[in-house]
Formats: sequence, C-alpha cells, structure tokens
Amino acid sequence: MDPNGFRLSGSLGPELSQVTNLQMLNLSHNGLSGQIPDNIVDMGSIRSLDLSGNSLLGRNGKVFLRTVYQCSSPHQGSVPGSLSQCSALSSLNLSSNHFSGKPVSSLRVLDLSNNQFLGSVPVGISSLHYLKELHLQGNQFSGPIPDDIGLCPHLNLVNLSSNLLDEVIPDSFQRLNSLTQLDLSHNLLTGKLYSITNMTSLVFLDLSWNSLTGTLPTTMSILGSLQLLSLSNNQFSGQMPTYLAYCYQLSVLRMRGNHFNGSIPDGLFAMGLEELDLSWNELSGPIPRGSSRLLQTLVVLDLSRNNFIGDIPPEMGLFSNLRYLNLSWNNLHSQLPPELGYLQHLTLYSSRDWQLFLALPIELVTQLLKWLDPEVLVNVEEAEDSETGVQ
Repeated sequence: MDPNGFRLSGSLGPELSQVTNLQMLNLSHNGLSGQIPDNIVDMGSIRSLDLSGNSLLGRNGKVFLRTVYQCSSPHQGSVPGSLSQCSALSSLNLSSNHFSGKPVSSLRVLDLSNNQFLGSVPVGISSLHYLKELHLQGNQFSGPIPDDIGLCPHLNLVNLSSNLLDEVIPDSFQRLNSLTQLDLSHNLLTGKLYSITNMTSLVFLDLSWNSLTGTLPTTMSILGSLQLLSLSNNQFSGQMPTYLAYCYQLSVLRMRGNHFNGSIPDGLFAMGLEELDLSWNELSGPIPRGSSRLLQTLVVLDLSRNNFIGDIPPEMGLFSNLRYLNLSWNNLHSQLPPELGYLQHLTLYSSRDWQLFLALPIELVTQLLKWLDPEVLVNVEEAEDSETGVQ
C-alpha cells in the first residue's frame, strides 16, 4: 500500500491494526500528526513501514527489530516500544527525526541518523552478527567509539559523522575486512591513524574535521580499492606519503588543513586523480609537472597556502578538464605560463599574488579575465598604478 505524498492529514487510528495481512505500508510525506499507535503490533505481517516526512510523535520504549532502515520525518519523543513486537518487520525509516533518549541495540541494519540521540553509543552492537549498515550520523553521541563495532564481521558501511565522539579509533576496526565506507568526520577523535590500515575493501574513507595526529602509516598503501580519501582539517604531520600512489583507484584526495611538509611526491601527479586538495599545509619545493593520465582526469586542484617555489609548470595548460585552480599564497615566480590560456573549462582561478599577473601575454590576460576573483583585479590595477606613478 503506497499512498505517499497524497497530502493525508490527521492521526493514525487504531483501526490500522485490523489490516492483518498488509506487508508494506508507505505513508511518507503527508501531513500526519499525533502518536504512533501502540496497537501497531497487531499488524503482525508488516515488513516495510515508512512514516517519513510527517509530524508523528513517538512513545517511550525500545525497539527490537531485525532490520531498521531508512527514515526521515520530524518525529519527537522516544521510539515506540510497540514496534518491537512486529516480528516480520524488515524495513523501518527512522532517520532525520527528533527522537531522543538512547538508541536500540538489537538491529540488523540501523539508520537513526539526524536525530537528537545523546550519550554514549550503546555497547552490545557486536551481538548484531548480521549487521551490514550502521548510520548514526547527525546526532549528539559522545564519548569513545565502542570497541565491539569492530566485531561485526559483515559491516560494509559505518557512518558516525557529525557527533561528539572522542578518544581514538578502536583497534578492533582493523577486523572490518568487508567495510567499504567509513565516515567518522566532524567529531573530536584524537590519536594516530593505525586502526584502519587492514580494511582492504575500503572505497570511501572520510576522517576530516577531527584532531588526529602523527604521520600516515605506510600500511595505507594496501588500500587498493580506495577511491575517496579525506583527511582534511586534522593535525597530521610529516612528509606527504609517497605510498599513496599505490592506491591505484584513488580519484579524490583531500588533505587540506594539516601540517604536512616536504615536496609533493611525483607519484601523486602520476595518478588519475579528479580532485587534489593539499591547501593550508607546509609543503614546499616545485609543483610537479603531471602525467599524461592526470592531464585527462584532473578537475579540481588546490595548492594554496603552502610554500611552493619555482615556475608554474606549463603542462598545467594541458589539464583539459580543469575547472578549479588555486595556487594563491605561495612563493611562485612572477610569470604565468601562456599555456594556461588553453584551459577552456576553467571557471575559477584564484591567486592573490599580484606579481604573477605582471608581464603577461595579452591573449592570456583576455582569457584570465573570465576567471579572476575581484581581489586579484584590484591588486593588479594598484600594482600597475604604482609602476607608472599614477596617484
């Protein structure tokens, strides 16, 4: 039964329980309000229940289901305890609500994202032997991440982002060999990065906006399936690791806002990256020229706020798909290569080093005028005036 989006209003009546053979009920995105009735338990055959996009209220209690999955409506209160007796239920949407209290702990697939849960993530998740997805993002969970999450052998997705979780990433996470997506971003995590290095199935890894420290472990080179790596806005240090070039599937690398130093490994510019953000670090040396593979794939390049020196490689004019380029706040030489005029798809060029724009070929100036941010143009005009003595 699928009357979603029909602008239904009113409350869920007790008569709903009389529909004893119903297996799927989708009442999402209507105008329903009031309490979720306790006698929903009498719908013993219900397998999929979607009440998202309404204004329903929960009752006090806990939920003990085999699968809880997909939810988004502005509920308030605790999850109704009567749902615990719907023994056939395999799909229940609970995310993006305003539930409070402590979450349930006997689930297979759990999505309680974007609610107002607080306190510690409950211990006991390891009892969910068949758990595959854990979505707890967008709450106010605090304290350490429970060790026993790493004891769920079938997990392939864990999202604990945008909480208040602290301390270190548990060592038990090394056992999650089936995990393909891990998002722990926007928390208060500390310590060094050792716990994820055996997750050889990882495709997506986001640890940004924490307080992680130390150098990156060499064992990250075995993450051969990794496509997105975001470590931005932490306190990592040391040289930019050369072994990241062994992550052959990597297409997005975000390392901004750390303390990496030294030069960019040539291997990084030999990969087929689509996005490379190394801004706000302490990197130095020349900018690598880039491989023929990178020339075809790179879309975003941000190397701003570092200590790079030397010339801008003319090969940058061959980055045929480049749309965003930021080289500002470095120590680059004062001549932009005319080859940059070939970048027909570039929509934003950012450089506040006005010296780079003196002595440019006129055809390159014409092309750059389409990209420059206003601050650059002001600086160029002021520089020219000072050279000619105009007051």
